[in-house]
Amino acid sequence: MILVFGGTTEGRKAAEVLEESGSTFYYSTKTGEQELTLKHGVRTDGAMDGMAMRAFCGEHGIRLIVDAAHPFAAQLHKTIGEVARALDIPERCQTIILTTMLVVGEAIDNRQGLSELYNKHFTHLFRQGES
Repeated sequence: MILVFGGTTEGRKAAEVLEESGSTFYYSTKTGEQELTLKHGVRTDGAMDGMAMRAFCGEHGIRLIVDAAHPFAAQLHKTIGEVARALDIPERCQTIILTTMLVVGEAIDNRQGLSELYNKHFTHLFRQGES
């Protein structure tokens, strides 16, 4: 399961990609003010300290954390890093999300009824597809 910390444009884009893929995920914001329609995602609102985040990750089987929170949310970024390391969960920060969005967005935009993301012949910036 994936946990996205959002409330930003990057968070919204990450959620859109996960929605497109049909993946179930959690989308967490501090205030819940961001309008976002989710079919596969589950909203969770409210600040999480380290203990609450660890408990949430354990209870929901979180295997990947995407940190797309506001750049100035320094304490949240620190807590995400600490929890991810403590629970041995991979963590991806905003800059990686933007790169991933380019690749995944390119794959989705090139579809004609189906995503090209898993097509072994699809080529993008970081992968040369098979001939």
